[in-house]
Amino acid sequence: MGHHRVVRDSPLAAYVFTPLGTDKQSVLNVILKEGGELLKKHDLFDEFTKKMADGVSKTSYAYHLVFQSFKKTLTDLEINEIMDRITEAVNREPGWRVR
Repeated sequence: MGHHRVVRDSPLAAYVFTPLGTDKQSVLNVILKEGGELLKKHDLFDEFTKKMADGVSKTSYAYHLVFQSFKKTLTDLEINEIMDRITEAVNREPGWRVR
């Protein structure tokens, strides 16, 4: 019996504002590291630059993330813990913020 994949597209971890000039691969590297072996697929689906209220321009990267285990069906709790790790790691980077 196969296990269904769990698809989670969460604005808490997939949408990241970064300082202007931040490479999208740098953002993806943080996501991949924290997503671990259960992160099976990732797609950049949106990228734009916006001038913030303080006058500083930031670039937003939005990633669609797919988590899957071939051993079992993943629970919401397991996915939420991974998403929390991704969010915390992103927010530790200077000038980066999950939106």
